[in-house]
Amino acid sequence: MILPVVPGVIAVAASLAAALLHRRLRPAVAVPVLTMLSTMSALAVLWSLALLVVGFVGHIAWISERAGWCRALAHAHDAIPPVAGLAAIAALGASALSIVRHERRRPRLDSTVAGDHELIVLPGDEPTAYALPGRPGHIVVSVGMIRALDESERRVLLAHERAHLRHGHHRYLRIADLVAAAVPLLRPIRDRVRFATERWADEVAADTVGDRTLTARAI
Repeated sequence: MILPVVPGVIAVAASLAAALLHRRLRPAVAVPVLTMLSTMSALAVLWSLALLVVGFVGHIAWISERAGWCRALAHAHDAIPPVAGLAAIAALGASALSIVRHERRRPRLDSTVAGDHELIVLPGDEPTAYALPGRPGHIVVSVGMIRALDESERRVLLAHERAHLRHGHHRYLRIADLVAAAVPLLRPIRDRVRFATERWADEVAADTVGDRTLTARAI
């Protein structure tokens, strides 16, 4: 019973260890590395659960009698205890349900409504700014945010949001969110990916405007 869960345990441990070390990496390196590790870890965990389920189901008499692959599996491996098998089934079901719920809650943003204009200004005094991916992508800024920044700080803001669009940060975040939905143990890595994408955009903005102090003040 121990062998099927080993890949998942090792993968999660490795990913969490990498998450603790992400500050030692440049953001442009940390983001893809953490995203890749978390994805591999999630797949390893799901694979381990699937092995437990198959091992449990394969030793159920009325199933193994009707399926050749189950008979072969029953002779090749020890039986998976019912508690472990049922727990694995429940975990896989919960993972699938969590992914479905996440996808249903995910906002569907249509960037085509803004036409070809890069900048979209929203009414309201609350400072808000974010990148809206699409073809083309857009930068959404509230009136409150524009008023809160001077001209040089606005250049930093635009450079920051353009970096999100240019480097496809939304794709990394989408993967990290799906991984966290599938395997809640990996949520800390999702948070690290979010933080690292912001650091990455900050670094690009600082290089673009040529003033790290100004960038720090604006961000």
